[in-house]
Amino acid sequence: MTLCLYFDDTSWLTCDATVVGHMPLGAGTAIILDQTLFHPQGGGQPADKGFVSWDGEQADLTHVRLDGETILHEMGASDPVPPIGTRITCHVDGPWREICARTHTAAHLIAHVVAGLVPNARPVRAHAFPHGAYVTFEGDMSAFDQTRFEAALQGATSHNLSIEAFTDGGIRHVKIGDFPPTPCGGTHVTRTGDIGKVRLTRVKLKQDRISLFFEVT
Repeated sequence: MTLCLYFDDTSWLTCDATVVGHMPLGAGTAIILDQTLFHPQGGGQPADKGFVSWDGEQADLTHVRLDGETILHEMGASDPVPPIGTRITCHVDGPWREICARTHTAAHLIAHVVAGLVPNARPVRAHAFPHGAYVTFEGDMSAFDQTRFEAALQGATSHNLSIEAFTDGGIRHVKIGDFPPTPCGGTHVTRTGDIGKVRLTRVKLKQDRISLFFEVT
């Protein structure tokens, strides 16, 4: 099991860790650490980017993913691999972490705003990748009005609502302002004002579902 330090503070970008295992993956190798700041891909959020360094060596991570309760830090076939027991330093790509956290938080906020405007809507899927982000709802969306939605969303960001993460019953939750908490294992900004501007780019209807595509700037 890997200790997930990114749960504690999204702005934390470097930490020390110990290599506790290796796993062959195709032509490359994944290293397993006792703790990490790298968020793995999952829950609708892409993996963090960055590199690890040790004893004068350095290697970029090609991907980070979850395998059960273990996080695999994938490295290229030509990269040096730190031996088991090596103390390394994790370096998270700050700009990428920030845009992912802003996008993920925006997805939560969109779900809350739609729930307030269209009580019968239920979020069923979220894709919080910086390019092509969307939240999908199902249910009766006949009351959805884009103008009202955009005004309410702008109000929620401009009010700079506080955002907190907490664990209850072993499950991590994220709470925005007075909205109800949502189970989530992703990275988030600390206030809605940090999201920036959220722009609705497309509304897609498919049978009884509606997907709101958006971007943050």
